[in-house]
Amino acid sequence: MKTFTITALLALFCSFPPVQAQQTGEIGGEALQLLSRTDNGKYDRYVTEYKRMYAMYAGDNSFADYLTDGKKYTVIVPDNTGIEVYYRTEGYANGNPPRLRNTLKYNIIKGKFAPESFQDGQTLYTLFPSHPLTVTVKKGKVYLTDKQGNRVRLDKSFESGDIIFYPVKTLLRY
Repeated sequence: MKTFTITALLALFCSFPPVQAQQTGEIGGEALQLLSRTDNGKYDRYVTEYKRMYAMYAGDNSFADYLTDGKKYTVIVPDNTGIEVYYRTEGYANGNPPRLRNTLKYNIIKGKFAPESFQDGQTLYTLFPSHPLTVTVKKGKVYLTDKQGNRVRLDKSFESGDIIFYPVKTLLRY
């Protein structure tokens, strides 16, 4: 029986090529970088809140960096005005961080859905699976309805790797 030395183990370990990460090392990786550059900062408030929720809740595992975990997601992303509307209805920016965390998770759908893949009556499951969304397709426009009956129309999508973003005017509510 041959015994391995530390040098032999290190040589074996170093012979494997490094794994290429999908992310840049920054929270949200390439996906949030793309979102920051889109439409002259139109989604900066979302980017800021996503990073803030990660910083607040990553330690208790109730908010992961979903945009870099290698899974496919469809993200419903409100513009800056949509975030402001959320604050007016839910309280000021620091008013209820757990609610914002859950709302952001509710606006992340499991799976990557291209525009043509939506079907009328379809059920979509978010990171809040007990509260699915319902799809309505009318005259080529796609709408999502949350459990409270709030409805958003999806604007033209854009992609970053395994993530597809759909801009909306307001957040869906769980």
